[in-house]
Amino acid sequence: APAVAGALFAAVARSLQQPATGGGLAALAARERLRTERRAQARLCVQADFDIACWVSLEAGHVEGADLPLVIPSDRLCSVTFAGGADGIVGTLVLEGFKEALPFHVEAGPSGSNFVMERGKLGSTVTMPAQKAREGEDVAGPLSLPHGVAGGVGVTAEINVSNDNPATLSLRVRHATESEVRRQGTRDGLQFG
Repeated sequence: APAVAGALFAAVARSLQQPATGGGLAALAARERLRTERRAQARLCVQADFDIACWVSLEAGHVEGADLPLVIPSDRLCSVTFAGGADGIVGTLVLEGFKEALPFHVEAGPSGSNFVMERGKLGSTVTMPAQKAREGEDVAGPLSLPHGVAGGVGVTAEINVSNDNPATLSLRVRHATESEVRRQGTRDGLQFG
């Protein structure tokens, strides 16, 4: 088995050193073959200014080693490592109180089209405004924000991914500012406050 692995490595190294000849199809086929032989790797680091429930749902790829704790504590940085095959790593981050999950994708191969939220974006900021209770009403429901933001205007999640492999995904969850809540309300066509 070591001899086969060595021969495969030598063949790949030779193909990388040879200039691309012939039509674009041969070069494209060679790049695709190399991509399928590669694997995607990513490390997610999560930091929060208050305790918040957070989990990752993977469509492609898997966790390597220990997973994130269900509740990210405010006093420490938490991380998890993912690996995937030719399909890369595709998943979403689900945050307590957020209406929608935060999608991400890490491409297999030396560099790719990594993104968060939507194709082409390496970073995004998402704000979830606090729900205002009407008189005599309790807001504790499926979209209630974490207790650590009680009395605040909302929560902001900053998510970023590097455009390399292995990729670094970072998520910072913090108290939202009033201007972020206003901007989000304008985008959503809602009025808060």
